[in-house]
Amino acid sequence: MAILKIIFGIVLGLAIGVGVVFGGEMLNHQLWPPPAELNVTNPEAVRAYLETAPLPALLGLPLVWTIAAGLGAFVAAKVAGRVWAGWLIGALLFAATALNLAFIPHPMWMLIAAVVCVPLAGFFGARFGRRSPARKRWPRGLSPLHSGPRNCGALMAYWLIKSEPDTWSWDQHVKKGADAWTGVRNHQAKSHLNAMKKGDKAFFYHSNEGKEIVGVSEVVKEAYPDPTDKAGAFVCVDFKAVEPVKTPVTLATIKAELPEMVLAKNSRLSVQPVTADEWKKVCKMAGLKS
Repeated sequence: MAILKIIFGIVLGLAIGVGVVFGGEMLNHQLWPPPAELNVTNPEAVRAYLETAPLPALLGLPLVWTIAAGLGAFVAAKVAGRVWAGWLIGALLFAATALNLAFIPHPMWMLIAAVVCVPLAGFFGARFGRRSPARKRWPRGLSPLHSGPRNCGALMAYWLIKSEPDTWSWDQHVKKGADAWTGVRNHQAKSHLNAMKKGDKAFFYHSNEGKEIVGVSEVVKEAYPDPTDKAGAFVCVDFKAVEPVKTPVTLATIKAELPEMVLAKNSRLSVQPVTADEWKKVCKMAGLKS
């Protein structure tokens, strides 16, 4: 599915870029029509025309190429979900522009404008296409995944907790029943533990070995002082195992299918939030009902 999305984004971006070039040049010829007897296959005739053509007509050409590269790259990156898809479109349109300039003589300033502006437009178009929206900071006591307060019962947040299988595996978690998730020593992870409420669900993830989601757990006791922290600065939460996944979901799969998920961007964080949409998609991949 992700591959098809990338291919579609690249094809669409290229089509839009080419369409802008043809449409822009047709408009340019309508506003400042070249002589009817001009033979565009004759380089000398084209050179002579460009030397006498109106300045607005000449300015319009590099402007159209620049817009085509920027817009095509933006659409490709936005639809494909990959910034390199936008850069690919920018490179292809730059190559087409270079061929045009090589076969049809143009003034030097147009060559310089095209060489500078077209690649820059493709680069920044792709970057803007993949720019992530600013993350909203939620006050303490509100869910990071919902717009309403957490004390309204009907709302549930979703999480992901990580453990090294040689230290504490899913099988040990199942055998133990309800147990305390101790040992968290990261302040960002601590804030996520503090935000958890009884009944919240969490994916159980094997780190280091396997690197995959192997089960679903549930919060049965909210945050309280971690008994293994002698300084009293950190907290723990009690979880119980709910069910194993039918198909483990690997980190590689998450990065390919859900690149915006926290696990894909910051796989080292031991306690992570999961959006409701991400939860549904991962459950589907794992063969579970969401």
